[in-house]
Amino acid sequence: MSGPAICFYGDDFTGASENLAQFHKHGLRCRLYFEPADPQRVRAEAAELDVIGIAGVARSRAPDQMRLLLGDAFRLFGSLGTRLNQFKICSTFDSAPQTGNFSVAIAEALKVWPEALLPVLPATPDFGRYTAFANHFSRHRGEILRLDRNPALVEHPSTPMNEADLRRHLANLGVEATAAIMLPELGQDREALARLIEQRGAGAVPVVLDTVDNAQLGHVSRAIWQLAARRDVFSLAAQGLPQGLGGAVAAHLGRSAELSSGRVQDGPGLVLSGSCSAQTAVQLAAAEAAGWTLMHLPIERLTSSDDAQRAVAAVAPTMVAALRAGRSTAVFTARGEVTQAFDLARAPSVGLALAELFRQAVGEAGLRRVIFAGGDSSSFAMRSCGAYALEIAASSGQQASHVCALLADDELNGVEVVLKGGQAGSDRFFLDPMSG
Repeated sequence: MSGPAICFYGDDFTGASENLAQFHKHGLRCRLYFEPADPQRVRAEAAELDVIGIAGVARSRAPDQMRLLLGDAFRLFGSLGTRLNQFKICSTFDSAPQTGNFSVAIAEALKVWPEALLPVLPATPDFGRYTAFANHFSRHRGEILRLDRNPALVEHPSTPMNEADLRRHLANLGVEATAAIMLPELGQDREALARLIEQRGAGAVPVVLDTVDNAQLGHVSRAIWQLAARRDVFSLAAQGLPQGLGGAVAAHLGRSAELSSGRVQDGPGLVLSGSCSAQTAVQLAAAEAAGWTLMHLPIERLTSSDDAQRAVAAVAPTMVAALRAGRSTAVFTARGEVTQAFDLARAPSVGLALAELFRQAVGEAGLRRVIFAGGDSSSFAMRSCGAYALEIAASSGQQASHVCALLADDELNGVEVVLKGGQAGSDRFFLDPMSG
């Protein structure tokens, strides 16, 4: 094979890095480019890679903006000739008519792959995400709840979830017709399942696939891979897809799994958080109890790039001084208390501020690893920092616990980042040696 076997677009940065890690753990050669990716660079490097991803910001964008971003990405993928292309979605199916609308992604994909099948696979059992009878569930504080009963998702600031039936949710987004393959139908062999996906997905109809455990995840994912051997497939899927099919792809390409264990970093840790989730608030509290220095970056003042620069000027000297003194530090915009008040339009300014703090931590305090928390803000921070791609450097093998090495043309080259979604990670995630 002269090019990548799979391409994917991640609709936010933390999710894209998690998707990359699931492919990487099977030994596949992977790279994640930052949006907007340089087509010339990607094409030049494609022959050396099995999986190419683009980390984007579509989850936080309006439909017109999504069309521009996704059109460029999908045309690039189309030029690489891959049969299996993934729109990497959040495993909680974050999407709303005016923000991160999945129907826009489907429409743009069909311009490039007009005969593509459209399997929908958001389940990731290891991460507490399950689909049963086309309804989606998530684990929240020890309970498994329907999406529309999970308070963290019902109260999401930009994509509130009020429908657990994914067929109805897609219809609310503007998808004209949907189908589903449900639990009792998963017992048939892989080829029969592939044919069923093909039958129900005829005419560009998205097919929601039930999955509640890893055995089903592997079975469904390999059926999708089998379909991609004979026709174009564009899958709306969370990180469960690479988890389930990575082994089959590696076997097909003759790759062997690479064991990359975590490494404890020397010196203080730094967290840059634009997350307003309750779980991140718990993690910040654990860091504070462990003696970390916590610094507030007031989100209400971050409405423009000038505001971001002023906020950085106010915070950076204290942050750099703490790090030079060996004190682990977290700079945060919220501690879970502003979910309803958050204005998504602030995300680019938050990301710009976090990117500048990141560069100062590297350039002035000598840090070589930084944790970013928050999907949307991390997406904008990575796009603003000056790097152009990343690769997985180390992993514990667990969800959301991966160290990524940046690729850049300046001092950020080789600097390590951990990218944590708002709801992801244990209560002591920031204190874990894998994280810092």
